[in-house]
Amino acid sequence: MFHSKTAEETLGGLDSREAGLGEGEAEARLRKYGYNEFGKGKRRGLLEIFAEQFRNYILLLLIAAAALAYLIGNHHDAAAIGIVVVLNVLFGMALEYRADRSMDELRKLAETKAVVLRNGRKYFIESRLLVPGDVIFLQEGMKIPADARLLEEHGLEVNEAALTGESMPSRKDVVKVALDAPLAERSCMAYAGTLVARGSAMAAVVATGPGTEFGKIEKTLGAIREESTTLEKTLGELGKTLTLASFAIVAALFAMGILLGNWSVPSLLIYSISIAVAAVPEGMLTVLTIVLAIGVKNMANEKALVRRLGAVETLGNITFIATDKTGTITEGRMALVKAYDGKVRDFSELSGTEKMLSYVYLCNSAHLTEEGVVGDETDRALLIAGIVKGVDVRRFRQITPQLAYNPFDPGTKTMSGIYEIGGKKIAVVKGAPESVLEMCSDMEGAGELNARRRAEVGRALDALAGEGMRMIGVACGKPHGGKVPGQGLTFLGMLALHDPVRREVKDTIKVCRQAGIRVLMMTGDNVSTAERISREIGLADGRGVATWAELEHLGDQELDARLREISVVARATPASKLRIVERLVKWGEIVAVTGDGVNDAPALKKAHVGVVMGRTGTDVSKEVADLVLMDDNFATLEKAIEYGRGITTNIINFLRFQITTNVALVMLSIPFVLGLRVLEPVHILWINLIIDGPPALTLGLEKPGKELMKERAVKRTTFIDFDFIVRVLNMGFYMAATSMVVFFYYSKAAPEKAVTMVFCTFALMQAFNALNSRSKTAHFYSNLSSNRLLVLAVLGVIAMQFAIVLLEPLRALFSTVPVSGTDFMVMLAVSGSVLLVGEAGKMFAKR
Repeated sequence: MFHSKTAEETLGGLDSREAGLGEGEAEARLRKYGYNEFGKGKRRGLLEIFAEQFRNYILLLLIAAAALAYLIGNHHDAAAIGIVVVLNVLFGMALEYRADRSMDELRKLAETKAVVLRNGRKYFIESRLLVPGDVIFLQEGMKIPADARLLEEHGLEVNEAALTGESMPSRKDVVKVALDAPLAERSCMAYAGTLVARGSAMAAVVATGPGTEFGKIEKTLGAIREESTTLEKTLGELGKTLTLASFAIVAALFAMGILLGNWSVPSLLIYSISIAVAAVPEGMLTVLTIVLAIGVKNMANEKALVRRLGAVETLGNITFIATDKTGTITEGRMALVKAYDGKVRDFSELSGTEKMLSYVYLCNSAHLTEEGVVGDETDRALLIAGIVKGVDVRRFRQITPQLAYNPFDPGTKTMSGIYEIGGKKIAVVKGAPESVLEMCSDMEGAGELNARRRAEVGRALDALAGEGMRMIGVACGKPHGGKVPGQGLTFLGMLALHDPVRREVKDTIKVCRQAGIRVLMMTGDNVSTAERISREIGLADGRGVATWAELEHLGDQELDARLREISVVARATPASKLRIVERLVKWGEIVAVTGDGVNDAPALKKAHVGVVMGRTGTDVSKEVADLVLMDDNFATLEKAIEYGRGITTNIINFLRFQITTNVALVMLSIPFVLGLRVLEPVHILWINLIIDGPPALTLGLEKPGKELMKERAVKRTTFIDFDFIVRVLNMGFYMAATSMVVFFYYSKAAPEKAVTMVFCTFALMQAFNALNSRSKTAHFYSNLSSNRLLVLAVLGVIAMQFAIVLLEPLRALFSTVPVSGTDFMVMLAVSGSVLLVGEAGKMFAKR
């Protein structure tokens, strides 16, 4: 509220004065308000993080399966499942512990020193000791230590990009603004964590610690519940279903066995529990972890660093991208883009040696160091422009003597200097075009600067400034008495700077649109800048632009309707970005948020996938992010989504393959209660090993198709939809029914071979079904060479299955009997039929 009060009213409201607080007052307020620091909320301990890992139903089911396996004497199975549980718990703990460090990064933003006035004397103290009512001094290059109301200012400009998203430093003054003014338009305020780009000021501290704008963001982060990924929801639902199914199987088989009286109670109990354990896909989490980890490695090779494993598959389900502008769509730095010397010229048309550019290399406060160009952002951009054009700026400045230098004057809004160029003394002035024009009487190459020419320059200035450009006027003339004259200069022209759009963004947005992914830009910039950027990147697709002030007071339904009509939100705040993401999630969208500033952190955390630029992103935004683009290339996000789509497809195919076998095994258990032992317990364990072994793992390594980014994004909350269930039940029933046909045939023709034939046929069906599961639509043989490991895995299973029947030691271990060559042909023919059934199902689905 202090932005709507005068400086005097602010001091009165804080019960302070221009001479500052007394030491006693400051100590009393420190006890009342606490230290000026962030991140002191309660942090989760390791035990709490450990306990939270067991909210995963699949994990609980695996623990139960391990216990049951141990009770019935399958100690090896119990140990294997136990190892899977331990590894998954440790992995989850490591990721969550690292994510909790985001609060620590917020605290680092406030670790500064402050110059404070107390009892009329200046002191240099730790910023954590500041209290509301303190009077502090701000100067160029300083990180502002607390939220403060300006009392005096001298050419103060503050870089607020990390907080507001404004790409250019904000000009400050002491004039109060409206109570409802957006954060980015509160010109009389300076906020904690932002940087003084130019000038100096005296200000009164109005908020510290949790009361600052950064503190409010911290509070928001702590309260935000992260969205579950589609895979997490799928595994949760699957875990519940399998838990109920396992209990139901044990109860049903045991009850039926007792009623029919075909087996003893101990035999029934052991077999029922064996089937229940077999129904649990104990290798699922391990295979999924390996597949996702390989995806993480592949993405890292593409400069996309994944910080949360679940984000890999979530990327493949993205339907909506809500993106920040500064540092994400744009490069997050000032750059020279156009020049005006009677006509507007693009940067590409400039040589870099024009008089206007040569003079601003000299009249410039930035410096060239071993680390690069340092200094004022605008002056840095001008020197970098020369370097980009191949000009040896360092050498030019060394051979050109500087005879006088006048730093930037907030009153005249200009800076100037006198230089000896080509044996002549030349005065150079640069600054606000309006101020520079008032000092000029003629224009380079055009003669007298009459009313008509001034009007032409004015129109060019308005047009470029209207596009959100920062304009710099440049003039030169003869010094008078060793000083820069205030009149009679020659106007050389104007330079236009802005935060340039990343080159790859336009093409990336086009690809996203083809993939059915909608993009919304949320920026702290004004409407004109937002509109220009949206046109430049091809985001203006018939939807409009709105400011958050227009949307802020709308109800949820009204806001939803407006969000469907617009593609850009200007003057967005951290709270507004969060609310927009919350509404998108409510729609059922799978949302990715891209950003780089602290103001993006709440929205990044709320999104299904938070994406941050690696070079320009703040530590806070990186810590809450799921994906960091290490090359700051927006196109890398497109590649990551493509990888994610491929991995998502592989996960669905893997789950379908594995659950089909589990369903078929359960169906094959039913004849047991009727007195028919179709499979031995050791056979069930071996088949489980095949499911969890190489065929399952290599399915997850299937390379994505080339047309993935041309497929429309699909909103889904789980992978197990109606189509998935139908395919699983159909194939599971076919496998079980076919196995029973083989059993009954051999029970009559060669009873001693019946169980062996069912075991081998069923195992080979799993191997062939892995080929079926490569795709829901493509033929099983399509581009088979792209996944040679899967082919080798299938051939390996066939070879091992034959060995189990052919080699005496293995026959004894697996309770099998010798079979003839004809029997082997029957095995291959019957098991291979699943390929034909799979092809028929794909043809039917296409219709």
